[in-house]
Amino acid sequence: MLSREQQREILAVGFLALALFVLLALTPIGILGPRGEEWFPSGNFMGTVGGALHAVLFYLLGLGSLLIPILLGLSGMRSGDWLSPQWTLRLAILAGGLLLLIPPALHSVPTSRSSTSPPSRASRARPDMNWASSAAPMEGRCVVRR
Repeated sequence: MLSREQQREILAVGFLALALFVLLALTPIGILGPRGEEWFPSGNFMGTVGGALHAVLFYLLGLGSLLIPILLGLSGMRSGDWLSPQWTLRLAILAGGLLLLIPPALHSVPTSRSSTSPPSRASRARPDMNWASSAAPMEGRCVVRR
């Protein structure tokens, strides 16, 4: 039978392994250059499961999902008693606050894409020219069509 301390350390290592898995799943293979696609044909360092996790986290949280590995790492370090409760609480509140603030802050940053601008007077006159359907990727945007 494992002692209470051994159980806590196993849990801590599990949290840290999960944090590393999520971090690698969120990392784009483009950082490896042209060989990245060759080495990882699934398009993700962690395979198809990592790709699915990446898609779900980015759909739900956007760039704020990059803080999930940090929260998991904090959980692991606290579980193993490698971090004091006060520091864990402070860092978790900071990461949670950033998790909530990063997506709206990035949404308010203006982009240089002209496809997201409202239709011009000329395109409004032609009903076959729908600016919303011809726009570049529309992820995370709500478009109301008449």
